[in-house]
Amino acid sequence: MKTLNLYSEHQLNHKSRFVNKIWVLDNYFEKKAIENLNILPNGCFNFALLIGKGATAYFKKNSFNFNEGIYLCSQLTEVINLTLLENSKIILIQLHPWYFSYYQNINFNNFIDLISESHTNDRIFNSNINLKSSNILQEVIQAVEKHSLKLEKDNPNQNMIEEICNTIILNSGELKVSQVLNNYDCSKRWIQAKFKKTTGLTIKKLCKIIQFRNSVNNITFNNLQNSLTSISYLSGYNDQSHFIKNFKQYSKIAPSKFNPDNYILSHIE
Repeated sequence: MKTLNLYSEHQLNHKSRFVNKIWVLDNYFEKKAIENLNILPNGCFNFALLIGKGATAYFKKNSFNFNEGIYLCSQLTEVINLTLLENSKIILIQLHPWYFSYYQNINFNNFIDLISESHTNDRIFNSNINLKSSNILQEVIQAVEKHSLKLEKDNPNQNMIEEICNTIILNSGELKVSQVLNNYDCSKRWIQAKFKKTTGLTIKKLCKIIQFRNSVNNITFNNLQNSLTSISYLSGYNDQSHFIKNFKQYSKIAPSKFNPDNYILSHIE
């Protein structure tokens, strides 16, 4: 499955602290559905704007049907399979894991491997979005840009959740939970509960997902033709069996059988 013509990425005019990127799966001008679009966990939330006939996301235990509308996609802890119907496209706003920690009354303890029901109106980030607009992508980018700049202005300093997430990402997930928590004087149990409530993941789970995605990148962009043994050590695993176990947990396939062309992945290293 080649996705170069289906998949595109779009950046904001500034490097946002809260939005990683905007990405699009576009089958709008085609007359056949595209099946088996595999999407891997990466530690991020997504707002999804479905335009057109629809799509279906297949999880391990259930499936979700998209109709035209706006949805919130939770953190993933497993690979999902997507079917994008003909005359349909999805615009996705990828949010950093700490995004919702800046909002009150958020509880994502039970919001994992799920997709919310469609919004009752076409509003996102306090902006009206016309899903029928011929310039919808540009309108979404403008709305996200405006919202992101305001959020950064209102919150000039990182909160604890953002600090923890950035520490995990900067270390490619190669951390023990104790190493993360030792940087803070407050209750370790309280920190872990707050982290799970606002990100949907435990600190340990986010570490494992970030380390997994680092190994995916090391396989995908393996310009030096490193062996899987070398890749496992480059990705911070102490032994190959640990690497294989963690890789299969999130991709449902052994690293030796992993083909990047079969997944929706960034084409930018």
